[in-house]
Amino acid sequence: MHGRSTVSNYGSGYQPVCNRLISELQSENCSYFSFLKSVLSVLEHAVEATEKAQSIVGQSGRVGCRVDEQCLATAQVRLHRVFEEVSTAIQTATASENNEEEISLNFLKQTCNALIRQCFDALYHISNSRRRFNILAEHYTDAFSSISITVLVLVDAITLIRRAHTYVTTGNTVESTAITETRHRIARCMNAACYAIHAVPGSTIRSSVDASGGGCSAPEIREMTCYLLKEAALLSRLIHSREETVNRDCVSYAYFSLENVLRRLLRGLAPSCTDTRFFAAVSQAAMVRASEEYRCFIEGALPSDDDVIRQHNLSLMLLEASAMVYLVNASCAARVQIAGKPDRCACSVLETLDKVQQALSALKGRKKLCVAQSLGDANLCSFITGLVADARRLIENIDMSALPNPTLHGTLLNRTREILSAAGSLCIRLQCAGDPEYRIPEESGFDSNAWNIPSSHLAAISTILSAIFPNLSLRRS
Repeated sequence: MHGRSTVSNYGSGYQPVCNRLISELQSENCSYFSFLKSVLSVLEHAVEATEKAQSIVGQSGRVGCRVDEQCLATAQVRLHRVFEEVSTAIQTATASENNEEEISLNFLKQTCNALIRQCFDALYHISNSRRRFNILAEHYTDAFSSISITVLVLVDAITLIRRAHTYVTTGNTVESTAITETRHRIARCMNAACYAIHAVPGSTIRSSVDASGGGCSAPEIREMTCYLLKEAALLSRLIHSREETVNRDCVSYAYFSLENVLRRLLRGLAPSCTDTRFFAAVSQAAMVRASEEYRCFIEGALPSDDDVIRQHNLSLMLLEASAMVYLVNASCAARVQIAGKPDRCACSVLETLDKVQQALSALKGRKKLCVAQSLGDANLCSFITGLVADARRLIENIDMSALPNPTLHGTLLNRTREILSAAGSLCIRLQCAGDPEYRIPEESGFDSNAWNIPSSHLAAISTILSAIFPNLSLRRS
């Protein structure tokens, strides 16, 4: 096999540092000078990953590699230029021992915007390098891996520099609720598609690879797909309300380039079975929703209608839950087919899936939930509340040890239960908001921090891949 599983090393040797460093800077546990050194280290990782990808693509005899070497070279030049500017600032500060903090602070205040523009320009060229990329037709994963690492590090670098600049100029790094909720919704979209690709049979993927003239294995195809989805979620970290138009355009191009690659995958996968059609349906729904979120950001018009936002939040919760239960159900169904008879565990999982999909289908075609003004919406909310409550009870009564893969499937079902709990709580809030006589009952289990359940894309990928690919190392920032 041409494509050894180098993708499993995605992110190895690099831990995103933005949140930690910004926190240390705010608490004065990190000097401005030390902060600049950390920025330089992050940029060094990005330069090295780009150089590695460029070297791999430039090797002779690389059949079936659809990465543009010239675009990578241009990105490498941009990143190296940023690296040199930060390095020069550090050298200047070092040469003036008594003023190193002042010099570092002034650099962060005065130069960050120019550095960020160059980083965004590098992101554009990295994205452009994969404009012809076709997952099913690739023969190697190593160039893909290096490019994905570059995106991971570059997003961290841009976020780090942006937040530092905001902090030293305004004293604040708190982002609006609209932006953080937008990121949550985009993450849920990518989570759902990541789960769904693992329900596609290996035989279907292999036949599609053969038809496309590729050389990667089914596990490698799934991994590359999930890492593209991870990149799509990571790009949402670059969403800021006051971002310059040219930078917004770079984020837009980066996201829609990834979307084109994913759509190319969908067209190449033979719709030979229900599982493949499910992946296609989930992926299409996820991309449509995520595309709308990104377009709102690019246009500077994030959703403000609470009824619309609630409908989006609820539908994406149910989409993510549906994808997780479907993955477990696919494994249970395969076991039943081999055994020749259904078992209690499989029946419970199938019934859970039916409840979740009924709830999701009930929202189909609706643009917003306005419980306070529509009796139909109020009844719909009550209907969904009952369905998710039934699904939660079914999960709670499943013997996790009887699942085909108790560790993986148990984790997925427990995460599903958490999401359904949050979805039920949201419905109860909507019902209470629609009738001022209602009071939120204690037994509803409403958690005001429901949106902080661990549903980042990194957590989603780690859940599946850590079980399927034991050597994979993905750490939460």
